[in-house]
Amino acid sequence: MKILKTGTDQQTLTFIPRAYSNPIVLTLRDDQTNEVVTYTINGNIWQYQANEWNLSELIWNVDDNSFLNFTDYMVISHSFDLREGHYYDLTVKTITGAVIHLDKIFCTDQDIDESLNQYYSINEGEYIQDQNADNDFIIL
Repeated sequence: MKILKTGTDQQTLTFIPRAYSNPIVLTLRDDQTNEVVTYTINGNIWQYQANEWNLSELIWNVDDNSFLNFTDYMVISHSFDLREGHYYDLTVKTITGAVIHLDKIFCTDQDIDESLNQYYSINEGEYIQDQNADNDFIIL
């Protein structure tokens, strides 16, 4: 799942596709409203990851009994019109219509960083804790 923000700024999607193509057709379907938006993206979308091999980058190729190394990945920078709290189905296709990537997108403006223990909260800003701790009671 990818997490994106609202607004008109360019945002980046990074993934390893099933096949390599340029240009691509990117489709977003809003799960709540069922609206579909399609983008055709052309340009420099391929990047090469130049770091050392590790087991997570290797996949066994049954045809010739060797490892495949997936070091090329697709980076899409584009501005999307997304709504806060909505889920989207992401479909990336070649121009001929072959699906090369499927994913899910969640849109939120909350800062999410699990390494800093910042998680998404559905109740953020809804409940405010009373900071007055004087424990005053009225007894009748």
